[in-house]
Amino acid sequence: MTEPALGNEKQRLMAPRFLWLLAANLGMWIAIGSFYLFPLFVVGMGGTKVDIGILMGVMPLVSVLVRPWASEMVDRAGRRPVLAAGCALMGGAVLACLFFQGPIASVFYPHLLLRIVFGVGFSLGMVASFTLAADLTPHTRLNEGLGIFGTMGLLGAALGR
Repeated sequence: MTEPALGNEKQRLMAPRFLWLLAANLGMWIAIGSFYLFPLFVVGMGGTKVDIGILMGVMPLVSVLVRPWASEMVDRAGRRPVLAAGCALMGGAVLACLFFQGPIASVFYPHLLLRIVFGVGFSLGMVASFTLAADLTPHTRLNEGLGIFGTMGLLGAALGR
């Protein structure tokens, strides 16, 4: 990253790579937002509050537990490959949920596994995307760039509902 020619000039923030990253972040958060309705899906299959609690709670738990491993992976494998892997895991888990329908007793464990996969994907995606956002944002506009990047998450969560 180069500094501006004149001290008063701003470096370009909305470069194509940063815009693509914003779109990926928006997509990840839309996927998260879609799971706010997951308890209704579980109830529709005859699930109890306990089933909902376990299926909803396992994803953030796994996501937190995987973060140290994810951050090391981002440094070793690279930001973009880890981001792509995270998005693929999340997208695959969301789509696979549609194939496991029926009484909760017969689909609980497949959904539990998918929520674990989603949590791993979310952890990989978030660590990689925020690291990449910091890498792509000009140093002189870091607060602005990360603020815009974080706002995409709020927008995605709202759109996912």
